[in-house]
Amino acid sequence: MIRVERFGVNLADFAIPDNAGARHAGKAIEPDGPQARSSTIPCAEIRAALLEAGIPARLSNSAGSYLCNATLYSALGLCAARPGSPACGFIHLPYASHQVAAILKDHTNKGGGALNGESPAPSLPIETMTAAARIAVETALKARG
Repeated sequence: MIRVERFGVNLADFAIPDNAGARHAGKAIEPDGPQARSSTIPCAEIRAALLEAGIPARLSNSAGSYLCNATLYSALGLCAARPGSPACGFIHLPYASHQVAAILKDHTNKGGGALNGESPAPSLPIETMTAAARIAVETALKARG
């Protein structure tokens, strides 16, 4: 399902290295920054609009402690510092259904892959996720007036 993130936390705690090879464990994203920053998009309204459209969605209090959270936390700080404080938020999307099918096919054919028949593999069709993004943007713009 779609997860509408409500907070970015000042924590980088990566189980795996990022694309640059860095692996942070229990470090602050901004040593002098606040412990958390609140999303400035209308999270509850976006969730309600998604559910009204028949798209599964939930509110989430944490974007984790990897790159998604670091992106949200940092972007919230940057937006707050800009004139007019543009709205900022983060919406987690699952795998696209065709991605999960390809991963499972690869696993079956080559004995590899990140998923197997027992692994949870949440997914939605790409068209559903595109519609969800459109609804989220429209809802946020409507709330800003």
